[in-house]
Amino acid sequence: FSVGGRMQTYDLTKTSEIDRYVKDIGISGAKAKEVSEAIAAAGPDARDEAAQVAKAFLDAEQGKRTIERLVLSGHSVGEGVWGDSNGYFEYDMLEKLTKAFPKAAGQVEDFLVAGCYSMSPEHVERYRGMFPNVKTAMAYLHSAPGTWTGAMVHNAKWEELTRGHDPSKVNR
Repeated sequence: FSVGGRMQTYDLTKTSEIDRYVKDIGISGAKAKEVSEAIAAAGPDARDEAAQVAKAFLDAEQGKRTIERLVLSGHSVGEGVWGDSNGYFEYDMLEKLTKAFPKAAGQVEDFLVAGCYSMSPEHVERYRGMFPNVKTAMAYLHSAPGTWTGAMVHNAKWEELTRGHDPSKVNR
């Protein structure tokens, strides 16, 4: 990770290293414990992604960036996403990060889960709970298409329709 303009290495399989990372990106006190616990809640192979999301949410919380759209992409059975030979990025962990960074979570207007079995009434409520100002959410009720069998077309269309702040462009 690049922290403070210099590259740092962290062994995120160790709690002490997660704590060091959280401190190094500028989080202290009760918030540091909350964020460290959220990152630790990810499986060992997904902690790097969790740490990157935590940093992006921190930057958004501090007004250094905005996060208007968020995409999770990978294989799914409905509780998160994972990649081939990579970690499982679970909604439980993401939910902890959104609670730790409510201003950042409140910036998300459009949410896409490009993974199988990621859409149901229960999922919609969960997404709304994580992102209180979400205007659109796209996900798949059943199997999602593969990269060359429709996913790229769907993702490009979603990106086009959610560009800007006009959710009326999206055909619900």
